Amino acid sequence: MATHDVDLPYHPERATTLVVGCCDGRYLRAMERFLKRRGIDLHDLVTMPGGPARLCFETAPFLEYQDTLEAIELMVDLHGTRRIVLIAHADCAYYVKRHGTSEMPRQCDDLAAAASLLRSRLPQVDVDLYYLRPHRGSFAVDEVPPPAEVV
Repeated sequence: MATHDVDLPYHPERATTLVVGCCDGRYLRAMERFLKRRGIDLHDLVTMPGGPARLCFETAPFLEYQDTLEAIELMVDLHGTRRIVLIAHADCAYYVKRHGTSEMPRQCDDLAAAASLLRSRLPQVDVDLYYLRPHRGSFAVDEVPPPAEVV
């Protein structure tokens, strides 16, 4: 078995932020750079096609929904997660396959629904919402307003 060195220091403390995003390679480096600029250098990461969309009944099949929610709840339980960052992105193939389009308003509605779900199931955790998109040959990240709390 070959051993390869990775020139990064190991930090034994666990991350307190969990990022949930899509696995589209066109957006991963931009997502990481955005997080780092927000002061989130060490984080856990759950990526799969559609990312946060899999937390919405209207978008994801039940088994995807259940698998994603269980993964997030496990990470919160085992790692003591205090913040979850949900990031959707433009031109998402998951949305195109499920709905024929990848429109920003639909994705922002799904982000809000996912945040409501997580806040109801994990009230001890803060949830932040973002939408990543191409912009002038680079990337821009839009903050998505949280859903209004029902009193």
